Amino acid sequence: MGAIEQDRRFFNLLDEPWILVRNQLGETEELSVFEVFEKAHTLARLDGELPTQDVAILRFLLAIVLAVFTRVDERGSRSVLNELPEEEQRLEAIRRWKALWDAEKLPMHVVRQYLEYYQDRFWLVHPTMPFYQVADLQTRNGEYKDASQMVTDIPSRIERRYFTLRTGKSATELACSEAARWLIALQAWDYAGKKAIVIDSYGNRGSENGGGTGWLGKLGVLYLQDESLLKTILLNMVLLHQNEVLLPTGVPIWEEEPRTAIKITRQPAGYIELLTHQSRRVFLRLQEEKVVGVTVSYGDVFDKENTFIEQMSSWHQTSKPGSQYEMIPTTHKASRSLWRDLTSLLPLAQDESTGRALQVAGLINWAQMLQYNQMSKNDMYRIVSVGIEYGTMQAVINEVINDSISINASMLADLNEKWRMEVINSLKATDECIRQLGTLAQRIAVASGSDGGAAEKTTAQNYAYYSFDQVFRNWLASLDPEQDDLETKVIEWQGSVYKLITELADDLYATASSKSIVGRAGSGDRQIIPAPVAYIRFKGAIRKILSNTKGDE
Repeated sequence: MGAIEQDRRFFNLLDEPWILVRNQLGETEELSVFEVFEKAHTLARLDGELPTQDVAILRFLLAIVLAVFTRVDERGSRSVLNELPEEEQRLEAIRRWKALWDAEKLPMHVVRQYLEYYQDRFWLVHPTMPFYQVADLQTRNGEYKDASQMVTDIPSRIERRYFTLRTGKSATELACSEAARWLIALQAWDYAGKKAIVIDSYGNRGSENGGGTGWLGKLGVLYLQDESLLKTILLNMVLLHQNEVLLPTGVPIWEEEPRTAIKITRQPAGYIELLTHQSRRVFLRLQEEKVVGVTVSYGDVFDKENTFIEQMSSWHQTSKPGSQYEMIPTTHKASRSLWRDLTSLLPLAQDESTGRALQVAGLINWAQMLQYNQMSKNDMYRIVSVGIEYGTMQAVINEVINDSISINASMLADLNEKWRMEVINSLKATDECIRQLGTLAQRIAVASGSDGGAAEKTTAQNYAYYSFDQVFRNWLASLDPEQDDLETKVIEWQGSVYKLITELADDLYATASSKSIVGRAGSGDRQIIPAPVAYIRFKGAIRKILSNTKGDE
């Protein structure tokens, strides 16, 4: 077969298999959109090439479910939530969500009816409105990049591709199913930097600059994961803003007029629009039923500040001068495990260390409401974090971030704010103990003759965080405010910290050189502390920190 004619319809995402999922037996399957919704209650989770791809596709599936069930009820009867009397909207939204949660599976006839109406918008190849693309987008000279530009874990520069397992045609050509997955991920996570100067079939000219990364690249993405893909979708199906009023929805991209090459500056009208946000103008080129090329330029852009319709990111008050009332997304760092950033996960008013306001992700508030009303009956919530750490000028992708943490559902209840504060206090005390361990390592290194001991300090602290990682996760997951005594659990953690941190310190001291035991003369005003003195000071500091772990009554 020759080149695919770009003026015909080819590969419809509703019918063709392209979404990678893991079933309950641990096997990976490739399913169509219809099949995913049909089997969602029997599937474990999405199972694509990267976590960033999975969360982008999860948002795509969420957009479909929200578009359907904010307009019809679980039986398929028309009942648009935002057209109901204001006093009924919240109650009906909660009732409708509960009906879907309690059902054995999604009412597929309702979902299918909606998607079939818009089926023409889900063709990967279409003469006027290809899925997530601009038809006939091209550069003035007709050149385009190979398909590897879409794939997150393939370096854009050919000479660096020895860092990836994909080489040759496997790197430059994609099957339509794989290209569909990466197309959605590209719209969500694409790096910043100069893009192609493009024109479309109408002569509209695109923009080579402006807009930064894709929307998800500006967030510290969080989502809730459950035992089945269906329950994961529903747990993240937030319907209320701050649990009080109906969340603005907007419409998904497939209900709008097809985009042109022109970059648009506009604030999303609602959450569904944000879930299908088109941060890029894209056009795929096919040959022999393979995607062999891609053209990418900037698309829809808006400021990230105070975009609270986004439900999958926590927020913090910016420190930018003159912007004291603006909140920006709290992003993840590759160097920090999720458990070390609990202030971005637990409902708290502010960060006591900085005094800046905090706002947890909307889906955390949603989970809090579900727990308070005993709607989901989840004993535990698994919170998953996903992010990308970009390099220079956000124009390269350095690292993909993925972590998760399990927390007792009762920890999110309004009545358990004191528990949340004590967990934060315990975490801060742990941080301080690890800093003291770093100081001990530095002092021993300097006493041994090291110049500054900065490397030894960093190594000791990193190893300590690694050692505490699973211990803290297990303790956090064990907390049950409905069954446990708070003071007992805090003392339990203090004991774990003291035991582990002193074991690490003993190892450091045991391997100290004989030179560090005696110490050496410092130069100038520099004080050199012998290892035995440093160790004694460390033990005293740890006892003081842990004795003050419990906060004010």
